[in-house]
Amino acid sequence: MEGRATTTSAAESPEIQYHPPNPPNQIFILSGQSNMAGRGGVIKDHHLNRWVWDKVVPSECSPDSSILRLRADLRWEEAREPLHADIDTGKVCGVGPGMAFANAWILANSFVTGTIAEASGKKKHGLKHRSKEVIKSLTPRQCS
Repeated sequence: MEGRATTTSAAESPEIQYHPPNPPNQIFILSGQSNMAGRGGVIKDHHLNRWVWDKVVPSECSPDSSILRLRADLRWEEAREPLHADIDTGKVCGVGPGMAFANAWILANSFVTGTIAEASGKKKHGLKHRSKEVIKSLTPRQCS
């Protein structure tokens, strides 16, 4: 699908589950505030009087089987926009910089790449409990 926009999102396709045979070789924690959570393409629907995602995905943010995301229920699946749909549940999520970064990374490094979405539009910073548990299971040292 290179060069084409896609409209499928993880939030719209929860029945599609991707279980990789091997865990990711590299894992990146995507933390920050609303810009990392993805507000690209979030528009006001004046007919419904609410914010919605327009579902336009730039080609740089297209899904790739080498890019995984850790779902809120701690299971890996193929990553697709919006990455934070089940994480930043208090806001409408759209396109953020995470998928563009992951696509550029795999082009340069050819690793299966995992993303752990941790951004939200709230002011409080810091890793959520779920990421700490995942990191503890992946590394021999204790995370505080």
